[in-house]
Amino acid sequence: MMRFEQSLQLRRLLVLKSGEALYDERFHEGVNIIRGENSTGKSTIADFIFFALGGEVTEWTPEARSADSVHAEVILGEKTFTLSREVESDTSPPIFIYEGSYEVAVSHRDLWLKYPARRTSNTDSFSQILFRLLHLPEQKTEAQQNITMHQLMRLIYSDQATPVQNIFRIEKKYDTKDIRLAIAELLLGFDDLELHDLRLRIRDCSRSYDEVSGELKTIFNVLGRTIDSDIGLLNFQQELEQLKGERESLLKKVEMLNVNRAAPEKLNGDKVALQVAAKLRDTNQEINHQTQVEQDLQIDIEDSEKFIHSIAERIEALDDSKNMSEFLGQIKFLLCPACLTPISQNGAMSDCHLCKASLGEGGNTGYLKIREELVFQLRESSKLLEDKKEMHASIRKKITKLISERSSLRLSLAGFETRLAPVDAEISSVMHRIGYVDKSIEDMDRKAELAKLLTLKESAKSDLARQIEELKNLLSKLGTKREERRTIVELQIAKLSAQALRKDLHLEEAFDKAELVEFDFGRDRIVVDGRSRFSASSQTYLKNALLFSMFEFSLKDHDLRWPRFILMDNIEDKGMQPDRSANFQNYIVDELSKCDIEHQVIFTTSMISPKLENSKLCVGPHYTKNLKTLQFSGVKENIDALHVRDDRQND
Repeated sequence: MMRFEQSLQLRRLLVLKSGEALYDERFHEGVNIIRGENSTGKSTIADFIFFALGGEVTEWTPEARSADSVHAEVILGEKTFTLSREVESDTSPPIFIYEGSYEVAVSHRDLWLKYPARRTSNTDSFSQILFRLLHLPEQKTEAQQNITMHQLMRLIYSDQATPVQNIFRIEKKYDTKDIRLAIAELLLGFDDLELHDLRLRIRDCSRSYDEVSGELKTIFNVLGRTIDSDIGLLNFQQELEQLKGERESLLKKVEMLNVNRAAPEKLNGDKVALQVAAKLRDTNQEINHQTQVEQDLQIDIEDSEKFIHSIAERIEALDDSKNMSEFLGQIKFLLCPACLTPISQNGAMSDCHLCKASLGEGGNTGYLKIREELVFQLRESSKLLEDKKEMHASIRKKITKLISERSSLRLSLAGFETRLAPVDAEISSVMHRIGYVDKSIEDMDRKAELAKLLTLKESAKSDLARQIEELKNLLSKLGTKREERRTIVELQIAKLSAQALRKDLHLEEAFDKAELVEFDFGRDRIVVDGRSRFSASSQTYLKNALLFSMFEFSLKDHDLRWPRFILMDNIEDKGMQPDRSANFQNYIVDELSKCDIEHQVIFTTSMISPKLENSKLCVGPHYTKNLKTLQFSGVKENIDALHVRDDRQND
């Protein structure tokens, strides 16, 4: 059997209360049937499966609500994982994930990883993790809402509470046309990965464009709207050189005046003047100190950016390594690749063939844990980098303020005169001018830096505008390709749906002649040859025929992202006759018997086909009023006996 990378299988489900199992059954590849009388808890088990895989359940039955937790051993892609979730109402509890089987997981509680329903600044959501393990891209609606596992399961899980005319599982909140279209596009592969990546790139470029535009607006507010960046920079640099030249001349003039003084005068001991002079000295020292701190911090920032880049590369390399490992499978060496010595074949099956290190069950490499550690390092390092950048900006502001204070102090000091001697008066005048020139130099220097930045930002804005235009053109071309793909997929699903309708027991004339089955995900409805209203039982058959056909087509088309899994709990809802239900069950089994792609169907029924009763497709016993799915006490022996009976009948 071939397995697609977007593949999900449930291998074991446990519902626990106070450490004891209320339900513990193993599931298998292919068709799984949970059967029994009405009101025996079959729908409760379906809800537990939905919940364990990331769905949200807010209305549990009293029996289900009394359980503590649910555990699901699943295969996601190529690896086995155990998912655990506490049973809560009106909340979205986290999921604990362990890479390995349930038997191994319960012995390694310290290695379970906890993921919340909603992503945080430090932790991915469980939907992000499950999407990654299922090789699904993170999808957003046009309104930038994230598509979650709960939303995906709304199309994969057909439950009894949802009206039969609806394609999607009913949702009390956050159910819009936009969301339903995004779910269908993701699962049916209408929105291919390249198109999705393009949208993300356009979004990121647009954000960068807006940021650059905001920075340019700030620069123009300082320099003026009409400034030309190149000419402005040249003018600022020329003015800066002129001011620096004037300052040198003024300093030389002060020096000459002091030399030519007939009777050099000193400060008359004015305490205020001495305090200003001391403060000026301290300010110069602080400027030098802060400048050194800024330079050291800049070097630290650059090192942090390199470190963050290296972590990102390690995460990418880890993902590439995982994908390559899954693609190539396990490689065994007969000789050591370093010294060509024959490699010992001793060691456990679960040990590394080369170094004999224990890999755990199924060759478990701990990929998820390693990746999470790297992601945590990346988040923490990024947060520290942002703090350093904020500190750098704060120091830069402090230096600017100190420079301004220094200029003021220089002006104040120049204003203290011991007498109005002509030379002193001239020196005072020159010092005033020096203070003004210093302030002008600082201002012009800042404008020159802004002019340089203006040139860079204008170039960046132009490049971003060009990139956005190119990406939008490419998006338009791929959009056309996507619509062609949509037409092909919808046509094939429509054909399979029409085929399923024609296999019905001739109870609905429109089904016998079905040619065109149309489905509108946005409006959440199905139309057969222009007709949308049928009897309740026929509507149930129609809905299940469509959902099964989407699932069936995912086994024929590799590009569909449907995880080759479907869960149906309303297979004979709304008064359907037993023979009609049995006919559809047989149709499912017959269609999938020809399939060579790994898959899983789980459905519940109170009208199991006689052909399928007690077959190897059944999971658990035939439930009755005295033997319900959730066993709270006193019936374990009965369950074991029934399992033995079923096993003998299967043999």
